[in-house]
Amino acid sequence: MSSLNDPAPEDVFLSRFLSVRDNYSGHIAHFVRYLRSNHLRLDLSAVRAYFKYLNALPLAASTKCVRRQAVKARLRATLTSTDFNRQAMLEMTLRSLDHDSETKAPGFVMAGVSEDRIVTPEQFDLLVRGTSKRTSLFLWFLYNTGCRVAEMCGARLGQCEELGDMVRLTVTGKGNKERKVDIEKALFEAIRSTFPGETWLFQTKGGKPYRATYVSYEIIKAGKRILGRRISAHSMRHSFATLAIREGASIKAVSKYLGHSSTAITLDMYVHESLEKVQKIRRSYDRDASPE
Repeated sequence: MSSLNDPAPEDVFLSRFLSVRDNYSGHIAHFVRYLRSNHLRLDLSAVRAYFKYLNALPLAASTKCVRRQAVKARLRATLTSTDFNRQAMLEMTLRSLDHDSETKAPGFVMAGVSEDRIVTPEQFDLLVRGTSKRTSLFLWFLYNTGCRVAEMCGARLGQCEELGDMVRLTVTGKGNKERKVDIEKALFEAIRSTFPGETWLFQTKGGKPYRATYVSYEIIKAGKRILGRRISAHSMRHSFATLAIREGASIKAVSKYLGHSSTAITLDMYVHESLEKVQKIRRSYDRDASPE
């Protein structure tokens, strides 16, 4: 399709827009509430109006940028086309919103990840030894892959491939983009014995994937109780990236593995003056050391 003004009936277009699977559901819900409260149909003028509305809200610039990205990523997925010219026109349309004085994204400086947001290997060992088997496996997976918690919760067994003593998984990140991450086979087997589902790698007894909010809350509780400070599921991702770079991994490799849209994001977040060499990020999963 050549523009956001899809010729399909409005309810069909909106249904397609809402059915896209990605990690932007919360931000998309905010956009849809705006459309409905203002009685707008989903088209270019509505997106333009929403971006102007976002810019006027008393929100952090980073939050506004994420919400803009959510809408643009969902539109790309909804209006995807194999026709190069049509796809190029869509990109030009979306790009115009970034240059218009009323709808362009607010500028912000991305702060580097500070030392207090990093979990060292020693602290990680304390965490996994001091919490439940289930929570420790959440931690093991996140710390060794750098995945976002939503990516972990959405990992499917059908997208796991055994490669000798490693298992390669395909996870779906922001913008519905897929990438591959590796974990040790011993960790994979420990996860399977604790979460014996048939569809999801981390599956509840009710047959559903674990909610990202639940996993995050369990990790926050463990951090406060064991380390005496606030950490989050995302702290594992920050730790993976920071420690990998400190060990000499290339920025480009880390950026690709994390699923960043550009190496500039990785540089801004993880490369700053406080970097110094520490132990390797990857910790071998040890059954004997894991909690029961």
